Amino acid sequence: MTRNELEEQYFNCVLQKAAPYRHLSQDNFDLLHCGIGLTTELLELQLSSPYSADHDKEEELGDMLWYLTLASAILKIHLPHIDPIVQVSRLKLIDKAERFASLIKRHTIYGVPQSLTEPFLDLWRTFNDTIHSEGYTLDQLRTSNIEKLNKRYKASFTPEESQERNDKK
Repeated sequence: MTRNELEEQYFNCVLQKAAPYRHLSQDNFDLLHCGIGLTTELLELQLSSPYSADHDKEEELGDMLWYLTLASAILKIHLPHIDPIVQVSRLKLIDKAERFASLIKRHTIYGVPQSLTEPFLDLWRTFNDTIHSEGYTLDQLRTSNIEKLNKRYKASFTPEESQERNDKK
């Protein structure tokens, strides 16, 4: 088999075996959005230079808070107030976020029935410890994110305003 034939065979196999996403409920679709969003924001935080502006770090943490808040609403989990008690590294947050995102995939795409409550609350506790370690509070992140979103969107999300990024001007 030539390389091109193998590539074509593989491509067709991937398309044939891919899960059909049309079966997703709106909540599962939104939960996948949270998993992807948490992952990308965490990567942006991790890849940011230690010398980058504090605003960049605050924005990435604020965006993670947005996705965690949305996930809590979808999962009907109250976000408990947690007094941060330990200094943690970002690697612990990466570990907890990866676990939660992986469970979201299993729950939404593979249809594996499972409770996401404990892994979510574990991630929430680690997130709280991380923002404390980074020098922020939940109130600071909520306030800056509200300001950013109010600048970006006149009322609610639109693809056009999302692309314009009025908060960056």
